Amino acid sequence: LLAAARATCGQGTGIACILGTGCNSGYFQEGQLLEKIPPLGYVLGDEGSGTYLGKLLLKHYLRNRLPSDLQAALQAAYPFSTQEILAKIYREPLPNRFLASFAPFLSRFPNHPIVQRIVNEAFEVFFDNHIQYYEQCRKVEIHFVGSIAFYFQPALREVAAQYGFRVGKVLESPIEGLVAYHNNNEQK
Repeated sequence: LLAAARATCGQGTGIACILGTGCNSGYFQEGQLLEKIPPLGYVLGDEGSGTYLGKLLLKHYLRNRLPSDLQAALQAAYPFSTQEILAKIYREPLPNRFLASFAPFLSRFPNHPIVQRIVNEAFEVFFDNHIQYYEQCRKVEIHFVGSIAFYFQPALREVAAQYGFRVGKVLESPIEGLVAYHNNNEQK
């Protein structure tokens, strides 16, 4: 989280978020973490993350609630039986990564109505459970690092705007921002 904040907020003020396999967020002022909402991991939290998107998608898929074109495309891309999926989630190591592995499928169909609904729901739940609890959430920019934020950026920005939030930087990886941060701070 500190790396995400340094890459996006620098020594300034803002909310830094990570939306990748999992989620995290914190309010930073002048480069210091002042407040953090616990992410709670993939079972109780990680709203808006790849894991969360995978859970939402698989619920629709396993209950046969996806439109037939998406149902067939998902079966072709991930040829697992229901039993295999449940075993990977409940009996094998790293179920959060398995669930998150379904997020790229969603990015292939950004204009499909049910995909839009799944992605928007994930971001709404993230904003509801994390961002709105920061007192300064509508006064500062909210920055994001991570593949989910980066690849689903249009939906992320749209949902944020509906809440009255201002999205600042959205980076796939913090590395370039970290290099700039450390170069700027070494010169002082």
